[in-house]
Amino acid sequence: METLWDWIRLQLKPHPPPSLPRMRLAPEGHGNNPLMVLQFFTWESKHPDMSWWKHFETEVPTLAELGFTQIWLPPPNKAMVKWDLGEFNQKGTVATRWGSKDEFVQAIATAKAHGIDVLIDAVLNHKLGADRVESFKAVPVDPQNRLKSIGPVQEIENGIYRIVSDKHQGWSPFVDKELGNYDYLLGVDVCTPFRFVSTARSDAFQIDHRNPEVRKDILEWAGWVLQTTGAMGFRLDAIKHMDRRFLLTFLTFFDVPLHYNFHKASKAGSSYDLRTILNKTLVKERPGDAVTFVDNHE
Repeated sequence: METLWDWIRLQLKPHPPPSLPRMRLAPEGHGNNPLMVLQFFTWESKHPDMSWWKHFETEVPTLAELGFTQIWLPPPNKAMVKWDLGEFNQKGTVATRWGSKDEFVQAIATAKAHGIDVLIDAVLNHKLGADRVESFKAVPVDPQNRLKSIGPVQEIENGIYRIVSDKHQGWSPFVDKELGNYDYLLGVDVCTPFRFVSTARSDAFQIDHRNPEVRKDILEWAGWVLQTTGAMGFRLDAIKHMDRRFLLTFLTFFDVPLHYNFHKASKAGSSYDLRTILNKTLVKERPGDAVTFVDNHE
């Protein structure tokens, strides 16, 4: 089965220069420490007395003393409106789950003053919290092989469906091949208009990164949010479900294959052949584009 890295390797021949040497690994004037990244959240994270952004700001001096040069923070925007960082009153709240825009910007400024850059967790594959439910006809598909139809065109119910319309392109072929095609993750997958749907989460929908207007909007947002907040980069969520051609816009990758090799080695113990630990990893194939890591929230 073709992996994400197999596809990227083919697309990048001849290889462009490595991206890591051209990246800022720490704020200006703080470049002596080696790159060390910490994920500063889980999906259950909550502080009893202050917002998460304020909590992070109070911990910055300790994180700097420990030698961290980059901190990975949760998504700063609201689920349905990525341009709102906790600034506008929507659906009864101004702040996001993690705090207000002002708190976020202040926390990043404090981090940079201590020699720490911030990475934003960017959820660009799907959104939650839509205003209304829409119904239309679709074809149910096999949950284990989404390329296989298992019924006639019908009004949708719970399940995984492929929308039937001349206006819809179907699933992107440039995604992971798990379950036949892993374009769909949850909710509704959309291209404006919808592409396919599961009503299990009728308030959720996904983004079609083949759509030129969608790509333009996301890239404009990426530049805006970095300039507005002072953050320096992103960690992209759910890339197995995103069109790989769009992902080439972001050329540095966390080395997930190496992470899985570490996991296998931890389970196998003394029977694991350490000579294979780097097999099929980014750090072996393309070290100048790979960021290694130990574990994350998923």
